[in-house]
Formats: sequence, C-alpha cells, structure tokens
Amino acid sequence: MEKMTIDEFFKLEDEKLLAIHPGNKKNSLALRKAFDKKGYTWCTGEKYVGHSNYIRHKDETCYDNTGRYAPIDFYKRNDYTIFEFEDVDLS
Repeated sequence: MEKMTIDEFFKLEDEKLLAIHPGNKKNSLALRKAFDKKGYTWCTGEKYVGHSNYIRHKDETCYDNTGRYAPIDFYKRNDYTIFEFEDVDLS
C-alpha cells in the first residue's frame, strides 16, 4: 500500500474524516514538524510544533485533518479513518 502524503491528509474537499495516530512522543514531534514544514497549522492558527497536546492523551493521541487532536477512541467512535505513523509519507 502506498503511503499517504501530508497534503493528501489535509485535503478537505472530499470531507473525509481522517486522523493519524503517531503512537509515541518521538513520532508525534516528527509528524508535527512535517505539518509545520508544509504550512499547516492547528485550527487556532498556531504552529503544530509549539503545542503538542501530547501530554493529555500520551500514546493514545491522534491528530485529525481539521487541525484538532483527541484520543484514538474518540476517532474510532466517530468513524474516522485512522492511519498509523508508518502509513504516512512525511516528505
């Protein structure tokens, strides 16, 4: 299976509910750096690297394609397609 790109993840015109589960703090930082590099921001307009929100849900943290975060169970209950960190092309 081909990896999903960051731009594909944030492409909202399809109105798909997507989330990425980084799985650990190191992957969370790498993912948020990739989001920043591509020019994406939290729904508040802030850069991703400035705020991880990782401390709240730790390894259960997921980031969605609308600039928000929640624990993985939230995304499962709400029918999001959840990608694991390894399924995402960070370049």
